[in-house]
Amino acid sequence: MSENQNDLSAFVRQQAEAAVASGQHIRQQVSQLVADTAEKFHANNHGLLGLAQSTLDGAIAAVNRAVPANSDSTLRQVVDGLGDGLSAVALAGRLAVEEADAQRRRFASEDLAKLNQDLRDLGSKFVDTVSTTAKKFRTMTTEQITALREHATATLQRLQPALEGALNAARKHPLQLGKESVVAGVTFSRQTLGALFGAVGRSLQEAGKRLAGD
Repeated sequence: MSENQNDLSAFVRQQAEAAVASGQHIRQQVSQLVADTAEKFHANNHGLLGLAQSTLDGAIAAVNRAVPANSDSTLRQVVDGLGDGLSAVALAGRLAVEEADAQRRRFASEDLAKLNQDLRDLGSKFVDTVSTTAKKFRTMTTEQITALREHATATLQRLQPALEGALNAARKHPLQLGKESVVAGVTFSRQTLGALFGAVGRSLQEAGKRLAGD
């Protein structure tokens, strides 16, 4: 793990901890944190599941330090914020691929493979990640952990359509995974490594600006 990866994870943990400690608009703050840092997590070995893990670790640290009266509700808000942010990231990934298709641009096969892996990891490991991290909360009962796991399961179900949409777009993307550069007589320009995640980041920034304007 590189120093940059450590720094990024530490930053997310600190921001998540601060959001929970504030007690204000936790869901919105967590969602924005995910959107702001997803591009960098996409590009390193942590992936989106690592982003979720760092966010949860920060939240649990805040709850352990000053246990709120409504700790169950606090952690549910964090999970909801993760669901909102990750759904936006998946949508941005789908839109980036669809826009590239329309403009006859080809993303690097390595980027597509990484996007696929990130999305699949979320689909298969999100609930376990929430449940396992919740056990770090020192005063959490078995019943509370079970209830939070059920909430994470419902959040994943809400997130699933966005994940599937992005996965389907990536599967349909022309010339992915080392295929020829011409399909049906149409030439596509190959983008540099990392261009896909840059496009995802720009899409998230533009969405954030539109929401701020509204």
